[in-house]
Amino acid sequence: MKTECQIAKKTKITDTHVTMLLLVCTAIAVTITGILFHQSVLRILPLYISMFISLLQSRVNRYASLIGAFNSLLYAGVYIYYGLYASVLYAVLVSFPLQLVTFIRWNRNPYQKSTVFRKMTVKQRLITALIAIAFWCGMLIVLKSLGSSHQILDNTVTMLGILNTVLMMLSYIEYTALMIPGNLFSIALYIAMIKESPEQITYLIYTLFSGYCVVRAFFRARKLYAEQNKKI
Repeated sequence: MKTECQIAKKTKITDTHVTMLLLVCTAIAVTITGILFHQSVLRILPLYISMFISLLQSRVNRYASLIGAFNSLLYAGVYIYYGLYASVLYAVLVSFPLQLVTFIRWNRNPYQKSTVFRKMTVKQRLITALIAIAFWCGMLIVLKSLGSSHQILDNTVTMLGILNTVLMMLSYIEYTALMIPGNLFSIALYIAMIKESPEQITYLIYTLFSGYCVVRAFFRARKLYAEQNKKI
């Protein structure tokens, strides 16, 4: 007969079980709200792909970047529709090429299904922060001239997205920490957009699931980094 310990091991709910359950619930919620609010199939397609990418990102899997690179082109079409021009430029000129480069770099320096991470110095963090602030100010001027929608939030999400992508490409572990505020600003952007475009609730639902995956990625990356340092 099976012992109680063996039964408990088989019935133990793991983080993976919770993630998969949330993934299924998110997919169902996105589908239902998409139908109710008449969201276009083409504008909802990237979300389904993103759910799988977020699952890989929560495990800091290098293949998330490969799939995400091509999915960013689908998002560019969505952003054009909603007049989020900063996000369009980011998706086509930054996210697509840099995610491809990220996959290539991580694949050349692998660690398990991820890569070998490093940390930024204090000086590097300070310089990066100053560059990010300068970029944010410059982009805001451009967006105002273009008449972009939700300029502050769109610009902030874009700036953090670019910064995260670059740091991720260079294997700096800090990218996982910056993904958290990036996700929070994305949630704020979609909440603001719901007032004029109720169908954006599908993107809000996905972003909430993404937030969970981002937090998991933060702890997973630090665990991998600690393992790598022990082997040095």
